[in-house]
Amino acid sequence: LGHRTLWSTLDSVVLSRGLGNLFLSRAGLSPLTISLDGPCPQGDWTTFRDTHKELLQTTLHRVQTLVHSDNLPMLLQLFVSEGTPLLLDKPAPLLRVLRLPGIYKAKCNYEGTMALGRFLESFAPNLQELELEQFAPDCFPWKSPPVALRTLSLAADSTVKKIMSMTFGQLVDGLRAAPRLEVLKLSGVV
Repeated sequence: LGHRTLWSTLDSVVLSRGLGNLFLSRAGLSPLTISLDGPCPQGDWTTFRDTHKELLQTTLHRVQTLVHSDNLPMLLQLFVSEGTPLLLDKPAPLLRVLRLPGIYKAKCNYEGTMALGRFLESFAPNLQELELEQFAPDCFPWKSPPVALRTLSLAADSTVKKIMSMTFGQLVDGLRAAPRLEVLKLSGVV
């Protein structure tokens, strides 16, 4: 129990029970994984939300993997899809994997879309795997994607008004700035 990496994964159970600070103190300076991947246990959703928010505000520079699932209860899905992009406002130099689900037919959150675009363009230089579902297509910096990007999966919400002015050819030309890209899955983007 003394190995620091044992405590570096914070999942939905840890967050819903308010154990985030305990795990952080035992993890030391180890890179973190925030994995809300899988069913969330019954618990105090306010504690879950507050702990999640505090984690992203204070430890984003240590997060290596940020994975959110669409298996969360609807209230938490709404928080994750609309609230999380607004919290991604600081450098995340260790971030390698980012997976965020949106909510089908959710209200388009312009601020969240722009915040996510700024984050991907400026604060996640080592991002290798990006999966976004049900977000507006312009949440991704098509003209200047993260250089380290290897996997891009973007399933845009078909109910969101497409405000992209790029053609598919322009989109592909922009992705040339990601020379390591190996996997590309686009749905509803253009």
